[in-house]
Amino acid sequence: MNHIKFQPFPVLLTERLTLRALEDADLPALFQLKNDPKVSKYTSKTVHTSLDETQAFMAKILSGIEKNESVYWVIENKADSTFLGTICLWNMDLDEEMADVGYELLPAFWKQNYMSEALEVVMNYSFNVLRLKKLGAVTSAGNLASIRLLERHHFTKNRELNDFDLTESGEKIPLIFYISKKGTHFN
Repeated sequence: MNHIKFQPFPVLLTERLTLRALEDADLPALFQLKNDPKVSKYTSKTVHTSLDETQAFMAKILSGIEKNESVYWVIENKADSTFLGTICLWNMDLDEEMADVGYELLPAFWKQNYMSEALEVVMNYSFNVLRLKKLGAVTSAGNLASIRLLERHHFTKNRELNDFDLTESGEKIPLIFYISKKGTHFN
C-alpha cells in the first residue's frame, strides 16, 4: 500500500455537507461538541470544561494530520456553514490496509441523516481514494443510534472482540466492534 498523505487536506462534499479541515475559528463550536454530556454519554471521554482543553485537543488532532497518522474533518452544513460535528479516520494500519472511523454530532443535528451522509462520503474516500480494504468502528452497546448507523452502512459485528471502556467513576461501558470491508459497500 502506498504511503498515505493528507496534504493537501482532502475536502469532501455531499449534497448537503462539506467535510473540511479543522480551523482555529472552530474552537468555540468544537468546545460545544466536546462539552456536551449527551455527546460523551456512551464513551469514557470526559466532557471538556475549558477552551484550553479543547485547544490542546485541537493541537493533538492537527499534529496527527500533519504526521499523516489520522485525518479529522469538520462536518459543516453547505447552506449556511454551520458546524454540525466531526468525523475522522485514525488508528491507521498500513500493513493491514485498515483504519478506524470515529464521529460525533451536536445533538441539535441528530436524526437528520447528517452523519449517514458524512459516513458515506468518508467510506467512499477510504476505499476508493486511500485504497483501504477495511474500516473499523467501535461503539457502546447502549448507543443504538450509532449501531443502526454502522449496520445501515454494511458494517458487521466482529464477534471475536469483546471489551469495555471505563468511565471516570469506574463504571463499565460495554463496547461493540464493527468492521466494513471493501466490496461489501463499494466496488
